[in-house]
Amino acid sequence: MKLPVVNRSGSVVAIFLAVLFNPSMLSDQPFVAQGFGLHQSLKTGVTQSTSNTLTMRVGVSDLKRRKWFNDRLRVLNSDSSLTKETVKGVLFSPEAEELLLKSNWKLRRFFRNKMSKFAYEYGVTEELGQEYITSFGEPPTQEKRVELEIAAGKDRKAARAAAHIASVAAKEAMTAKVRENKVKKREARAEMEERRKEAAAAAKEEAPLP
Repeated sequence: MKLPVVNRSGSVVAIFLAVLFNPSMLSDQPFVAQGFGLHQSLKTGVTQSTSNTLTMRVGVSDLKRRKWFNDRLRVLNSDSSLTKETVKGVLFSPEAEELLLKSNWKLRRFFRNKMSKFAYEYGVTEELGQEYITSFGEPPTQEKRVELEIAAGKDRKAARAAAHIASVAAKEAMTAKVRENKVKKREARAEMEERRKEAAAAAKEEAPLP
């Protein structure tokens, strides 16, 4: 079905009513579908529909992280000579942990299950321990976060105290150096004055009598 043609002096009401009573006509008009179709902002995220018609908002950043993990899982699955060191270096790297920490909980749980299977199959669990595998990429709990903040506060306080002590010591060293330089200059001036007096006295003695 084609949209009714409206001249410049006409009205767009006809188009609006046609679309309102027959929304399927939008799919027949490519230019209209692009302008009025289902638009999803790339800044806020996209909507994915599941088989049971439920929808979930997924951020673009999460889509990028999912692609990152899927690409590496695909490479690991296709590698016939896969070793424990490769699995540990790819799936349990600092980059992977950072991506898991930033992902939403569904994405994190899904890929951690995948990673746990690889770790168990290739002996990474035995080397790193089950507790490490379980807590890998998991955000800290409220209690752990409070402990970390308290520890970080103590470290900052100790760093400030050490910086203050170092600053005071540097200031005292600078003051002592300035005093030492002043003493040296004073002694040098006194020595020059003494030599001048000696030279004047010697010149006076050597001068002929009138």
